[in-house]
Amino acid sequence: MFIADAQVHVWAPNTPERPWAPGNVHREVPLEAAQVLRAMDAAGVHRTVLVPPSLDADRNDLSLAAAQKHPDRFAVMGRLDPDAPGARSAVAKWRRQPGMLGLRYSLNQPKWIPISVSPVASLPPARFRCLRPETHVLGHGLLAAAVFLP
Repeated sequence: MFIADAQVHVWAPNTPERPWAPGNVHREVPLEAAQVLRAMDAAGVHRTVLVPPSLDADRNDLSLAAAQKHPDRFAVMGRLDPDAPGARSAVAKWRRQPGMLGLRYSLNQPKWIPISVSPVASLPPARFRCLRPETHVLGHGLLAAAVFLP
């Protein structure tokens, strides 16, 4: 049986060059792709979707590096602030990044409240103005939305 894990985080140490964003920290020590691969092998997991943790803010570089090094094991649902300058142009070329599947939003952040992702039509269009109409949004309660780009 083929087994895929739909959400795993990897993260680097908290350093001045890569400071963690305030909020929930899963554990104080980093979790690197090599450790995840060993755990996947031990559990019989074939592939994993990496989602950068909120402590990394909107950085995707660590997850993308893992997906590019192990494209047969990892892919990424990256983070992007749709209100950031240049968001529309970033989305236009988002899937051209090797290993990138789409976008992942944490809807429990203050800037996303109040948002209901059921039905998807209730998502505020202004918040997602950077997205193309052919995108697909999947909601998971009020905590997360995954946007798969064509």
